[in-house]
Amino acid sequence: MNFWDSSAVIEAHDSSSELKPRFENLLRQRTRHAASRLILPEVVSGLTRRNTDAARRGKVVQEVLEVLDYFLLHAVTDARLDEAVELVRRDGLRGCDAVHLATALAVARETGRKGFVFVTRDKEQAAAARKRGLRVLGT
Repeated sequence: MNFWDSSAVIEAHDSSSELKPRFENLLRQRTRHAASRLILPEVVSGLTRRNTDAARRGKVVQEVLEVLDYFLLHAVTDARLDEAVELVRRDGLRGCDAVHLATALAVARETGRKGFVFVTRDKEQAAAARKRGLRVLGT
């Protein structure tokens, strides 16, 4: 399973990113793709802010929402928020990054870590994920 952070999904849909092909290839993998439900507003916001052309912005946002329709999106529960607070305290992560990682850690515990990959562009988040035993791609 590839568990995605918003940063990586945004890179896969940002035409100005030199890493776009790498993330597009990850999205094409025949594996389950998952994320926290928080990914929806974060990705739409990130892509909207990066695309100043309204027509292009609308097309990109529609494309990414169609891609995310195929993701298994996991709820942000109270327990995951509590774990996110601990990630912020211990690793200094930004709030949303901690929520994504806390959700990934919970899913990894529930499904087993075999074949579980955390996909992110954020270096601090990647370091915190590795510290907790997750395999990380993207940084």
